[in-house]
Amino acid sequence: MDSINFILSNFYYSVALLLSISFFLHYFLVYPKNLSKKQWKYMDYVWLSLTVIGLVAPTRSAERTASEIKVSTLRPALIMNLQLIKSYFNRGDTSWICEGIMKPYNGPANFDELDRDWKTMCIWEKEMQIIVDKIDTVTFKVINLDSVPKANVQLDMFLRHEEVIIDRIKYYNSDASEFQVASKLAHETTKDLVWNLLSPLLLIIGIALRLTKVSGEIRHEN
Repeated sequence: MDSINFILSNFYYSVALLLSISFFLHYFLVYPKNLSKKQWKYMDYVWLSLTVIGLVAPTRSAERTASEIKVSTLRPALIMNLQLIKSYFNRGDTSWICEGIMKPYNGPANFDELDRDWKTMCIWEKEMQIIVDKIDTVTFKVINLDSVPKANVQLDMFLRHEEVIIDRIKYYNSDASEFQVASKLAHETTKDLVWNLLSPLLLIIGIALRLTKVSGEIRHEN
């Protein structure tokens, strides 16, 4: 936890702060007039609350660290996913899909339908290339499948080709969604900075107050 790490990494500063706060509390709570036994009992709520807050609040730091690790793990996987999606595309007008097919002598009766599928698939691939090329490899936005055009082809090989690419995009979207969530959690906010500063102080005050309570109770015994 941050508060413990801060105290250990700044040991002499923490000890000096603990002694200073303890002296201050002793002066006002123990000497010259000691609190009553009942008041010291109430003080248990105060020092316990401060100590718990000082220990529990920095758990956000552990969550942020875990998110940073997840982001660094997902980033190369997303890059590889995008490269794999792009590898399915036959880029340029000279690709085998965009070249189309030449009608043979005694060609099939449905040649016009086949030729239409080839041309349609060529257009579809170009549209998909534009969508994928717009993805920023820093933020890795999720691809909106509603914006992905349909190929509207009949040939089985083109239907399978389209299905494989869509499945790969869904796989990418799954990782991209996790990446978006982890990126937000990994971002250190102003609130995090404030807690990082306050939590060690609250913990030290809680400990100092507990030490002061011991002194107060001992004085009552005397």
